[in-house]
Order: sequence, then structure tokens, then C-alpha cells
Amino acid sequence: MNKNHLSKRLFAVAEHIPAGAVIADIGTDHGILPIYAVKQGTAVSAIASDVNAGPLESARNNIAAEQLESRIITRAGDGLQALKKEDNVDTVIIAGMGGALITSMLNEGTCPLQNVQRLILQPNLGAEEIRRWLLHNHWQLTSESIIEESGKIYEILTAVKGNGDKPYSDNMERIEAELLFGPFLLQKKNRAFVKKWSREKKQWETIISELNKAEEPRQVAAKKRELQKKINLAEEVLTYETS
Repeated sequence: MNKNHLSKRLFAVAEHIPAGAVIADIGTDHGILPIYAVKQGTAVSAIASDVNAGPLESARNNIAAEQLESRIITRAGDGLQALKKEDNVDTVIIAGMGGALITSMLNEGTCPLQNVQRLILQPNLGAEEIRRWLLHNHWQLTSESIIEESGKIYEILTAVKGNGDKPYSDNMERIEAELLFGPFLLQKKNRAFVKKWSREKKQWETIISELNKAEEPRQVAAKKRELQKKINLAEEVLTYETS
């Protein structure tokens, strides 16, 4: 991958950027995504931030090579704390991290998020945790996509400020399934979706098999019930014909 050609994962993320956006790419790595978005004319300007000096220096060099210094600002910083009010960022992108880390950044970025209107989040795992955060923090999940690249499966979630309940059903049991699998992804269930959850189901079954060997089964009973509930949900979801 180079600065002119995105990976399949980053291309899927870039597709969610609205035209005319001022973006912040948190954990920009080598600045590939903001360079692409600005060159394509999707983003008007960008902040490319990273907590690590090496990748940030690489981003600076790549931006300079494209002569985009006037439109892409690089900035060292930890998560959303790298942003300033005067940046006028309206779209924040956090990609390539775990769901727990992304939600931690969102929790710590309450002030920087005040003027942000859109979140584009691509967790490597733990998308359910992000959905729960959005639900409880007045962010409305508006779209989801799931792709496979080089044997790995990625989910991309987009949210705007609004009613966090909106994409979910009124039935509590159904909501649990929607939070786990994604309310929009459940409507499509493409090949990547089926592969991901078939794999997860198998792993949960393996864990339960190991827990059954515990010398004190009462201590693992709650964990087994939690896993069995997820297995049952996965079996129900995967029963339906997929696209």
C-alpha cells in the first residue's frame, strides 16, 4: 500500500467520509487516509494526528511529497486531545484499533467532540462495545459495513449526533442481538458477516468446552451462560439465508 492506493480496509473507511468534510484522522499512522481524502476532493482539509513520533514523521514526509501541507496538518497527540476548537473538525475518524481503546478515546474526548458532527469508527474487534457507547452517549448509528481483507474481517461504523435509540428495535432481546451483530449488518448478512460470526461461534463453543473442565463449575457458570446466550443468538442469525 502507498499514499495513492488505499488498502481495502481504508478504502471502505474513506467511502464513509461525506463530501466537504473537515476530517481528523486519529492514529493516522502514515497519513495515507487523509492524503487520499483530500486528493480525491472529498475532504476539504484534515488533521492527521498520532501519539507515536515515527509514524507521524512518516505522515509529514508523505504529505510534503504530495504538496498538501496547506491542507493537512500533522499533530502529535493522544487520541482526541490532539484536536483544538479552532480546527473546526466536523468528522472524526478512528480506525485500526480495538473497540475498548476507541471507546476510551471517545470517553476522554468529550470536549473535543462538542463541535464534531460525525464519527467514522473502524474497530479491529469489539464493535459491540462501540455500539453501546454510541447508544448511551447521544450518537445515532447511521450506517455499517463489513469487509474481509487478507483473512481479517473489519467492521466500519458511522454515527451522527442524535437519538442513539433510533436504529434499534423496541424488543430488549432483539436489541442485544443488534448491539452484538449490528442493526444494519443484520439486514444484509454478507459473506464477511457470515464468516466472522461462524468463526466467533466456534470459538465460544471451544471456550465453553474448556470451562466444562473446571474443577469448580459454579465459579464459571455466569461466563458459560453469557457465552451460551451469544451462541444461541449467532445460531439464530446464521440460520437465515445470506446474500
